[in-house]
Amino acid sequence: MVDVVGKSHFKGLVLLAAGGALGAAAASFLQPVPAMLDAVFTPAAAQVATSPECSAEQEKRNVAIVTAAASARPGAPGGLNSITAADYVQHNPEIVRFAQVNNVTTAQAMQMLGKLGPQVRGMMRRPMAPVPGRPADNLTYKVLAQCDTVVAVGQHWHEVPGAPGQYYATYFFNMWRMEDGKLVEHWDPDDLPTPLPDYLKIPVSQLKLPPAPDLPPPPG
Repeated sequence: MVDVVGKSHFKGLVLLAAGGALGAAAASFLQPVPAMLDAVFTPAAAQVATSPECSAEQEKRNVAIVTAAASARPGAPGGLNSITAADYVQHNPEIVRFAQVNNVTTAQAMQMLGKLGPQVRGMMRRPMAPVPGRPADNLTYKVLAQCDTVVAVGQHWHEVPGAPGQYYATYFFNMWRMEDGKLVEHWDPDDLPTPLPDYLKIPVSQLKLPPAPDLPPPPG
């Protein structure tokens, strides 16, 4: 970065060279140089990021919607699926990969995985059920909103190495963009599992899946 003094000094050297060694023709040719230097060394006006205007009541409502939905049992009425828009865009790399392999949208991929969950459970890297003795995860440990962007900080427990039965907390996030009370876009810090499981390499139509288990009827 060149300051104002440096800029003036540099412009003076250019003009001196033009008027001395190069002669009148060169000086005439270099006449626009000061204006060019002004353009180079004058900093552009700072761009200030602005957010859409919204009320505190709207932010509180968005927080309440996400908190209630994320706290519901997976697959239960009133859960996240109940407030997901039809054109939901998912940036989770596992779901993006599954969508690409099956040539569907990420919203369709989520629906497919929801139905195939019990059959691909053995291929998924995360346990689908709570571990006995381990504190339960809390997907809504802290929920924050800025207009229609909602971030839910979740809490997950890991066993202390070498200390069976003792656990420590770690934290992760889920971020959504909302429109009219619906989730329309999602981000999280997930990555692809290693090694890559078959359901992220082979289309479902060609995937050798175990028989679907007999699930108990829903309560009520």
